[in-house]
Amino acid sequence: MRIHPILIILYALISIASNKSGAASIEMQIGEAASDRGGFICWSPVRSRARLLTDSSSEQKLTVSSVSSEHGGRVAFQQDGFGPPNKDSYSPSSTLNLTLPSNGAWVSFWIMGTKASIGAKDVRVLARNDSGEELGSVDVMVRVRKNAESLTGFEAQIFLDALKKLHNVSNNAETSEYEPFVRIHEAANQLEIHRSPLFLPWHRALILDLERRLQNIDPRVALPYWRFDAPAARVFSDDFMGATVPGLPFVSGPGLGDWIDPNMGRLIRDPAVLPNQGVLDPIVPATFHQAFVIFHRQIESSFHSGVHRNLGGWLAGATSPADPLFFLLHANVDRVWAHWQATYSRFQASDEAAYSAQGKYPGTGPDAGIYRKGTYADDPMWPWGYLNPTDASGWPATTHGMPGMNSPSEAPSLTPARMVDYLGSYDNSAALGYCYDDIDYLGRPIR
Repeated sequence: MRIHPILIILYALISIASNKSGAASIEMQIGEAASDRGGFICWSPVRSRARLLTDSSSEQKLTVSSVSSEHGGRVAFQQDGFGPPNKDSYSPSSTLNLTLPSNGAWVSFWIMGTKASIGAKDVRVLARNDSGEELGSVDVMVRVRKNAESLTGFEAQIFLDALKKLHNVSNNAETSEYEPFVRIHEAANQLEIHRSPLFLPWHRALILDLERRLQNIDPRVALPYWRFDAPAARVFSDDFMGATVPGLPFVSGPGLGDWIDPNMGRLIRDPAVLPNQGVLDPIVPATFHQAFVIFHRQIESSFHSGVHRNLGGWLAGATSPADPLFFLLHANVDRVWAHWQATYSRFQASDEAAYSAQGKYPGTGPDAGIYRKGTYADDPMWPWGYLNPTDASGWPATTHGMPGMNSPSEAPSLTPARMVDYLGSYDNSAALGYCYDDIDYLGRPIR
């Protein structure tokens, strides 16, 4: 079975010896691909399976369920009947009954998160036989992007720790895995990524790239988002993303107060308004146009660009990712796009109303498209694609492999279209492995 290169799939194994009553040993996998960091899921259903390890004279009935702490995450299950669940067939249950054949054949089922975890694997998936005996368990985390204002102190700290490790404690541009994001965005600002349909899917890929690199350091981390249309005292506190002292542009505090860019020096913000009070009026997806061709312009100019300007400092220029607040800002832009998608059912990349630059780059000449190569739905996206210098089509020579992809040769599969159905609500294989704490798998707001 070929696993899509960008799909993060969790894997966990229970190998259970026969118990005192003589029950047969079973094997259960949460996900279908091996990974060193299994046990992390989101709202999207993940295919799992179970089987008897040894031949048996009779089938084995199995009940799968879960337990968690009062404030921990929650998961649910679904039979594997007629293909992967989608928005129309999604029907989770707190328990699941399986019958394992005596010949050891696999029996598939689905698991999905229904409530976010609190920074750890706080859900235990249990396997019991028909007598109620516990045969084994595996710990799972429902890893979700959360409002930065609601993070626990522990969640905020593991995010900061991973961020600083990615940047490298020596703040050396040559060894930092963070620094390339600054250079990539600086180049993108000079090209046609901004002010084009590519703006949203390209930034969705960029922040996913960073999030996955953080998860390579600490798999418990999910990228938080900054609700810049609401008060955000926590975001701009000393111990998190840093405070700006009145009259001084330098960020202070034990959070990001010691953040240094190897080329630009100490982190600077120069806000035109107090950011902890919100820098924009509240905006809901229904205020945006239903067609993507207009929506992408609205969200970039009316919702996104003013925040960069109002925060000033590094965030006001092409090198804005030098301030890590950039990624919380863009996680919120991406979250609003996700809500807009749910409001108007815009998850199918082949729908012009969901992504307006359809098809592939049509080439030069009389029938040339209005956008450059790399913008159309089925074009590879720079810097993850165009690894062949002879086909770079004017993009910079910089390349940046997306974590989770199996090899550089699969980079062309990372297209704008690939970014649209981020939850896999229409095509399960398209799920990108992340979700938001205020919108569920079906696109319903979570209060």
